[in-house]
Amino acid sequence: MKRIRTFVAVDLAPRVTTAASGLIELLQRELASNHTDIHWVDTEQMHVTIKFLGDVDESELADVCRGVELACRTIPSFELQCLGLGVFPRPERPRTIWLGIDPDGTESLQRLHLNVEHQMVERGFLRENRRYAPHVTLGRVRGAADWRGLTGVLESHTSFQTGGSPVEALIVYASRLARGGPTYMPLARIPLA
Repeated sequence: MKRIRTFVAVDLAPRVTTAASGLIELLQRELASNHTDIHWVDTEQMHVTIKFLGDVDESELADVCRGVELACRTIPSFELQCLGLGVFPRPERPRTIWLGIDPDGTESLQRLHLNVEHQMVERGFLRENRRYAPHVTLGRVRGAADWRGLTGVLESHTSFQTGGSPVEALIVYASRLARGGPTYMPLARIPLA
């Protein structure tokens, strides 16, 4: 049985990904001196993950999409705006550089996440142990480096914001891992209420 690496996400408006791409260019310049070990995300791959499902049997994908459809039924369309810059897990040892979400959009994303989580747990997927923190990944850090200057860079971009991005649907994606990084293929687009 073929297994497909799968996740559920919200796509972003082009004006948001364009602004995020501009921020990446700034960060590349500001961190260029000794931080060449960052894999920056391509604009086409920027999204807000709602739930990562891992490897899913191809035969289960229709049921996953049904669960996402049920999760979307009670959440009306809304708008999110990206705001601020941060890292996971902490600035001294970053693994992910991210763009945050304005609190207004975060509340709706949290509700979507809870609905999807409930539907997927009912279908046998594991419940996420970590608190859900919606964000847009900008870069993934590889290897160790001296990150003492990172805090200053983060603080200089805390007021960064993008234009609004309408959220009208969830996308079920297949993710294919390759040498140059992952590629994402939409499997289903499921509208919100």
